[in-house]
Order: sequence, then structure tokens, then C-alpha cells
Amino acid sequence: MLAAAILLAGTAAGVLVVGVWGPPPQPIVRPATASATPDRPQGRFAAPPPGLAAHAARLAPRDALDAAWATLARDPAAALQRFDAVLATADDPEAHHGRGVALLAVGRRQEARDALCAASRRASAPLSLAVDVDLRAAGLACGVRTTRAGPP
Repeated sequence: MLAAAILLAGTAAGVLVVGVWGPPPQPIVRPATASATPDRPQGRFAAPPPGLAAHAARLAPRDALDAAWATLARDPAAALQRFDAVLATADDPEAHHGRGVALLAVGRRQEARDALCAASRRASAPLSLAVDVDLRAAGLACGVRTTRAGPP
């Protein structure tokens, strides 16, 4: 059993100082069993928890989306490639949204409208509102093919 001493000291301001003294903690070493082999380790992390592969698959697009959004301001063409890569593996509304914003940044308005409308159709309320704001800011609308026309 570890013996430790605790010191509590008060000051006039009412601040407590706490210190713990004693020997450093020792690592817990578990002996290997006969069933442990190099290809099948024994211990706490011998097998991944159930559902870990599915969870990792959900995180991979999220990480790729975060990287694409981070790239968008400095290199829209690279961000567009990243959003396209996410869309190649998952039909994600946020990836459609990001793709539309990246397409706007590189000047491809009609493709941007198509991507933003795809995001709007697939998105839940918060993302759908953001997509609508981006559509309006670009002067685009879903369901209507827009063109730039001069004065009549």
C-alpha cells in the first residue's frame, strides 16, 4: 500500500495549496499467458472493440471534409479535388455543399448551382440554411437554370 502525505495550507485570500508526496506510481505489468503469440497479442487491446471499423469509416470522411474546408480559402482547386474524393466514397450533403462553394470560387457557376442544389435536397435544417445562403449570395436558385444576361 502506498503511503502519501497531503498538505493543505490556507492563505489570507482563502486559496488552498495542495501537495501530495509519496513514491512514484509503478506501472502495472500483466504477465503474458500461454495463449499470447506474436500474431495474436494478449491483453487489453488484443481485438478492436465491436463497431470500431464502422466508426472509423464514419470518421474518415469527416476528417477529409475538415481538410477540404481548411484548404478552400487558399487553394479552391485543391479543395474541389478533396470534396470530389469524399463524394467518391460517400454521398454526403456537406461534401456537395463544399464542392459547390469550391466551384463558385473557381468560377464554374452552373456546376456550383448543381452541387449546391444537391446539397440542399439532401441536407438537414442547419446545413440546408447555409446552402440557401450560399445560393442567394451567388445569385443562384435551385430548379431554375440561371444565365448572365445583359440589359434588354
